Amino acid sequence: EERHQLIRDQLGAHGKVLAGELASRFGVSEDTVRRDLRELAKAGQLRRVYGGAVASAPFAAATLSQRSRHAVEEKTRLAKAAAGLLVAGQSLFIDGGTTNEALARAIPRDIQLT
Repeated sequence: EERHQLIRDQLGAHGKVLAGELASRFGVSEDTVRRDLRELAKAGQLRRVYGGAVASAPFAAATLSQRSRHAVEEKTRLAKAAAGLLVAGQSLFIDGGTTNEALARAIPRDIQLT
């Protein structure tokens, strides 16, 4: 159960886990980790993919507020880097999503964009 909780914590923090990394971290075989992942998948707590697992639908269906609190530093870094590529006179289309929201906030107020 302790490994299962650590796997869930890792999924919550990163959205994915790799069986090989978990095996090394826990000091168990990859077969043991794969068995843990199968059990968690059967319980609907994750979705198995080649080499590991990803967060299941409950995370994907998280509210905007919940998603906006996930990976904040990474979104901010990405937004600042993307905003630094903008040049006055460009047209910019921004789709929905919390990463794009971070980009919109990072755009300098004085830049002339369409």
